[in-house]
Amino acid sequence: MLEVDLTTVETAEKTIPRETSRRFLGGLGLNTWLLYTHTGPETNPLGPENIVLMSPGLLTGTEAPTSPRVE
Repeated sequence: MLEVDLTTVETAEKTIPRETSRRFLGGLGLNTWLLYTHTGPETNPLGPENIVLMSPGLLTGTEAPTSPRVE
């Protein structure tokens, strides 16, 4: 996972635990987990403390319908 701070333009490479990757398959599941762990109910949706997530779906690159989606 690449973490980019858009305020300071700093980047950091992070590792997602293997168990988490297996538990939350693909873009939607993984993004939901990341959003849950990095924000809270008090987070302003348009505030600087909120996060932007982009992840490929589980079937990206296959011929499955809607597989080229990005969550």
